[in-house]
Amino acid sequence: MIRTLCVSGLAVLAVACGSEAPPESSTPVAQATTAGSEASPTNDADSSGLIQETPEAPSGQSKKVSPWGSPETERGEPLPERKRLSAPAQRALEQGLAAMSVFEDERAARLFRQALDEDARAYQAAYHLGVLADRAGNSTRALEHYQQALRIQPDYERAAAGIVAVHARLGSLDEALRIVGELAQRWERNLRLQVVYSEALVQGKQFDKAEAIAIAALRRDERYVPAMLAIARASMARGRSELAESILEQALGIDPKQPEALYLRGTLLLIRGQLPEAMDHYKRAIEARPDYAEAHVALGIQLLSGGNYAEALKHLTIASRLMPPQAEMLLDLGDAYRANREWEKALQTLEKALSLEPNLAEAHFNLGLLYMSVGSALKGLTTLQALQKAVEEFGAYRALRGGKLAKNDLSRSYLEDLDRQIQREKRRLEREARNAATKKEEP
Repeated sequence: MIRTLCVSGLAVLAVACGSEAPPESSTPVAQATTAGSEASPTNDADSSGLIQETPEAPSGQSKKVSPWGSPETERGEPLPERKRLSAPAQRALEQGLAAMSVFEDERAARLFRQALDEDARAYQAAYHLGVLADRAGNSTRALEHYQQALRIQPDYERAAAGIVAVHARLGSLDEALRIVGELAQRWERNLRLQVVYSEALVQGKQFDKAEAIAIAALRRDERYVPAMLAIARASMARGRSELAESILEQALGIDPKQPEALYLRGTLLLIRGQLPEAMDHYKRAIEARPDYAEAHVALGIQLLSGGNYAEALKHLTIASRLMPPQAEMLLDLGDAYRANREWEKALQTLEKALSLEPNLAEAHFNLGLLYMSVGSALKGLTTLQALQKAVEEFGAYRALRGGKLAKNDLSRSYLEDLDRQIQREKRRLEREARNAATKKEEP
């Protein structure tokens, strides 16, 4: 069963490492949603999205009028300084990020710990230790590291986003909203932090408030693309696709290579049935940010649906290494392994999905397809045993779906076909047994 890409829970929330806009950038890269490489790790003290003290316009000079409202850059508590790290700590941090970008996670963790030993102010290192813990599925340890990063740098938006993502996955979004809401209220000049809060509110379906927070950020910087994307996400979640399209067009007019804008526009195109254009946008998003896990997933799902199994597996494998373990992601990856006839990996991946969500009906369906296709290729199973296990899995799927099963659900026809295959296989085995017995009786 190939999963249809879902646009609910559109998230910039997450556990991520992704590219961070350098100080000279006028359009910051949106908050990443997954762990990966960081393109500009050296220092984010003056990156755009952090509003510093600005002089008033000279007397008699009118400020530029924004469609979002008047600029309010001077309001709010000045942001805490983001100090440069010592040279040894900076070197360890950069080496850790390089190791992390090629999935050498143990080495990366050692280097991040080294950076903190060299300089206790290395909040980026604490944050990335959280990303690594989250990748490994250790939510408790991830939260500890994100909180450590915030103790060092109290307005660090990436650590706040990581905390939101973990709580959202654990079903404690209210706690996430409390934490990030307090941070956003205190550090209102940090526009990135405002976007993290807006995204969390979208997750909590508080769309009016989410939009208000993002609009307030745009009053401070009318060209701040991540705030535009937050409004676009809220609009998409509300089904206002035309408004979202208009906002994304504005965002891409400011930054044509903005990866998240490309991804969201690809999702809108997919909803409208414009598959080639949607896939092109997903590819462009990945080109702009190679560690963009959601874009890899979206592209992988469409490639899988289109029969390009090898490319689908490539993208879904990359995504699985960037994201914390999630059952739905493992469903897609397991399906890609099955399509590529990598039976053992498919089985392990789908069983892992069930270990995360034991009542995930779709995992049983996909296991049914696997056993139905595998014949005797799985170690320890005969063809008959594989077919019988397929029947068990489709039965488990139907039991979990219960009254939600459609009349034309494919599992019904699969079970009918499996019954015929099992009967044929039993007759074949009986013939072989008779033939073997006949040969033994011959002189």
